[in-house]
Amino acid sequence: MNITFLLRLWPVYGGGETVTICLANEMIKRGWNVSVLYFKNNTRPDLPFIDPAVKAVQIPDIRCDEFTTRFPDADKVTSYLKEYIQENDIHYLINQWWPVEYICGIRGRYKTKIVTCLHQALYTPMIEGTGINGFLKKRCTSLYKFWKKRHSCRQVTRFLPHTDKYIFLSPAFQHQYEQFANHKNTNRQLGAIPNPLVYPNEIRPEDLQSKEKTVLLVGRMVEIQKRITRAIKIWSAIENDPRLDEWNFRIVGEGPDLAMYKQLAQTLGLKRISFEGFRNPQPYYKQAAIFMMTSAFEGFPMTLVEAQQCGVVPVVMDSYLSLHDIVETGYNGIIVSNEDLTGYVNKIKELMTDTSLREKLAMNGLHSCRRFCVEEIVNNWEELFNDLSANRR
Repeated sequence: MNITFLLRLWPVYGGGETVTICLANEMIKRGWNVSVLYFKNNTRPDLPFIDPAVKAVQIPDIRCDEFTTRFPDADKVTSYLKEYIQENDIHYLINQWWPVEYICGIRGRYKTKIVTCLHQALYTPMIEGTGINGFLKKRCTSLYKFWKKRHSCRQVTRFLPHTDKYIFLSPAFQHQYEQFANHKNTNRQLGAIPNPLVYPNEIRPEDLQSKEKTVLLVGRMVEIQKRITRAIKIWSAIENDPRLDEWNFRIVGEGPDLAMYKQLAQTLGLKRISFEGFRNPQPYYKQAAIFMMTSAFEGFPMTLVEAQQCGVVPVVMDSYLSLHDIVETGYNGIIVSNEDLTGYVNKIKELMTDTSLREKLAMNGLHSCRRFCVEEIVNNWEELFNDLSANRR
């Protein structure tokens, strides 16, 4: 079986690249031939393990990066892709991050089947922002949300004539699209496959008793999505409670709003908060007992299942649909109503003061996250490939 992933940057940037590495490594173990076509090198010192058998091919001289919205080299990319498919007898293309302009004219022309993946939520009804855009969003909320729904659906619908299968991160996102776009999915062109666990092994149950009194947040420092100002304000209420003076808060990640977060922590006079910058989060997961997430939206957040895999109990605002695929409140984590900062503070305090509850939720998280192990997720991909093969033209 010959499989090619389509990405803009390689080998690292965000969740899409991390997921691709995990899937590719497991596919190589199964004896499949795996390659990656990409435009721009993006590396760092502590790269994750990539099986040497994964063939990475950079398409040269393409003006495209993670922020591009115009595609002047579309004809060049499509021509290169057609030639690559023919020369390497590619059975399946997994489009992780290419715009539709780059795959036009492929479907139906070769025996290759195309799978396009959406690595984010379908619809993010944000009305936050600054300047004139933020002002208009807030003054015209209903109109903005209507436009946003239409725009989000249009982005998916544009792909459907050019892809054999369109994959969402959650059945909830798929159903949302079907509802918004009045799409009946009668030809089973839509589907859902979650992201896999990144780490090969979870911690041992006995390690839960050696957890430190640490609250952890891992993410990119971008306020419009991650809303870390809320997390810092929640922590301020925790730090001001003298019963909880043994607890500390660590924030791991980089991004454009990091300086703003540091300034907010200083303004609030916080002493037990630390900004760790860009680090491998795994050692932090192993130490921490509670995981905070206050995001405005997510696709299928890797950090949430990573936390569960390492015995860290997540406390999450109910702001995105796929959350309920991962966390069952009171069983393997806590879900708090979106924007309910007081309720969030109370739930964290409850976990901090009730060790048996905290360890019970952590233990359940260790068990429940196994359904996202990479072997199970690649089984889903193999089933998808078999279905597509049965329907070859």
